[in-house]
Amino acid sequence: MTIATIPTNDRRELYTATAAQTVFPFDFPMYAQTDLRVRRTRAGVAVTLTLGSDYTVTGAGNQAGGSITFTTGALAGDQILVESAMPTGRTSAFTDGGDLPAAALNSEFNRIFITLQQQERDGARALQVDAAETGLTALPPVVTRANKLLGFDASGNPIAVAATAGPNPATVTGFMATVLDDGDAQTARATLGAAAAVNQLYGLASASTVDLGQWSYSEAVEITGTVTITSFGNAAPGLRRIVRFNGTPLLTANANIILPGGNNIQTVAFDWAEFISLGASVWVCIDYQRYSGKALDETFARAYLSTAQAIGYGGQTVFAHGLGGMPQLVQMRLVCLGVEHGYSVGDEVLIEATAGADGGTSANAGPLHSVRITATQIIVRHPSVSYTLAHATTGATVNLTATNWAIVARAWR
Repeated sequence: MTIATIPTNDRRELYTATAAQTVFPFDFPMYAQTDLRVRRTRAGVAVTLTLGSDYTVTGAGNQAGGSITFTTGALAGDQILVESAMPTGRTSAFTDGGDLPAAALNSEFNRIFITLQQQERDGARALQVDAAETGLTALPPVVTRANKLLGFDASGNPIAVAATAGPNPATVTGFMATVLDDGDAQTARATLGAAAAVNQLYGLASASTVDLGQWSYSEAVEITGTVTITSFGNAAPGLRRIVRFNGTPLLTANANIILPGGNNIQTVAFDWAEFISLGASVWVCIDYQRYSGKALDETFARAYLSTAQAIGYGGQTVFAHGLGGMPQLVQMRLVCLGVEHGYSVGDEVLIEATAGADGGTSANAGPLHSVRITATQIIVRHPSVSYTLAHATTGATVNLTATNWAIVARAWR
């Protein structure tokens, strides 16, 4: 086949390869296998491939074009560029009185137009001035523009601009140079004096003094642990901190921490508070939101309800309340499991740790049992004989069958 004409074409093909793809067609005519340039971009790195070792070419001299075939399949996502790269030059000549065949003339004209199409394609990728302008002055010489930025003067002509400072309005000022060399956003915010980012929690462990003013790039802090807090350290007046608790430290109301109502606050995990520094190591709490949604002045912030536990006369039942400290109120109840003495299944009866003179067996005696409370547990010592209650309908003192009843604990802190 021969090349008759050079149709309008940008003389390039760009592919995003599939996994193991090897064949990449092109639709423009070319004369020799070496008239192509093939480039692969993988993970942002561009490499010009080598004819023979990396790929082969079919279709040289064909009007409709041809294809390249990789010797090793591409990876999915590889960018493959196939473009015309015929060298510019004339290697043949017509002699006086010699033959002038049409095929030779067509070949010469075709090569001229291939060169023009390559130049047009490459020129379209270059920076250009508007058609109404006459052009630009030349770039400064290499010794002037080395390690500089490209800028433009008042006439719009290119100049070399220092990367950090300079007198021209287009240059980077000395102050902005101090921002540009910052390694991360928080450092740049500090350089700019910008408001702290509230979407970043700065972690601190609870201690007698938790220094809320020790950093400048975030208003938000998370305090962990259980150590009682008596001070937030010294900070400039007006400094604001939003605190999330991810532990159970006690906030102590004192001259350094001004709390609502002047009362201590027992924190729980995921409570939020907002503090403002008044200077001289004094902080005021202007808002406090409990995770439970309860108001701060409600008596109890946390509650515990156990599951029903079997009763063993003469033994004990231990409840782990998990309230993070000593409960302020504990309540014990017996739950009816089987119909007995006028009580129905599901009925609950409050009991107190009291006893009659005979140990809980007389008609008017309460059950002899004790409830011991610690910061982690509620320990119930059951009576040795039985619990006694008033009959649900007659009021007579009755003894309870252990299998018909269970015990539950409730506690608040």
